[in-house]
Amino acid sequence: MTVRDSILRIIAWNVYIGSAVKAVRAQLKNWIRQYKPEIIALMEASKMYGDLEGLGYEIVHLKPRPLRKGSQPAQGDVALMIRNDIPIKGRYTLRLKKFWKGPKHGWVQDPKVYRWVKIKWDGVVWKIGVAHSPFGDAARKESNNALVNWFRHTVLRRPIVLVLDANMLQAAMEKLIADKVDADVSGHHIDLIAYKNCTLIHEKNLGKGVSDHPAMQYDMRTKRRRRVA
Repeated sequence: MTVRDSILRIIAWNVYIGSAVKAVRAQLKNWIRQYKPEIIALMEASKMYGDLEGLGYEIVHLKPRPLRKGSQPAQGDVALMIRNDIPIKGRYTLRLKKFWKGPKHGWVQDPKVYRWVKIKWDGVVWKIGVAHSPFGDAARKESNNALVNWFRHTVLRRPIVLVLDANMLQAAMEKLIADKVDADVSGHHIDLIAYKNCTLIHEKNLGKGVSDHPAMQYDMRTKRRRRVA
């Protein structure tokens, strides 16, 4: 196994809900060709439901369905794309309960829904999640507490990675979530990564593309040494 083979590369990107589907797909194709990520994590991806197939990845994405009349759906807000050659050991959903209002238009939003998977990589099971934090004190507190518990309820020493549009800066993310579970935080502005029992080897801002958020590339490696034949 080569050095690159031992690195788990993740691209995390808030695609922006107003972006055209074809433009997002074209940008993903370009980054896949250029950077060859093992995992892609998307936020504000509701419009992309059903349009992420055929790129060489298994899609973990729920169909958007409003819980209340007039509310904005959350089921498809985040998505995970796992490269086809990587075994998925489990697919999971974290459903919150607090409705909230968007900061720009004041629209009622359904409770957040986060997705995560267990994969086998470099001989080790990893726990990989994607989230998109809400606004409003009650919904934000619920989300932070849920993510703390998500980190805590993990097999001892298992590598765990969370990528997200945190809607908070790194210092707040550390105080409210990461420090409580001994996780590390990195990223750019509010587009962040929290991780534990693994090492961030390299990160890169790939630019915004067609979005209003930059895509972030994270290269991760387990802390244990692996014998190379």
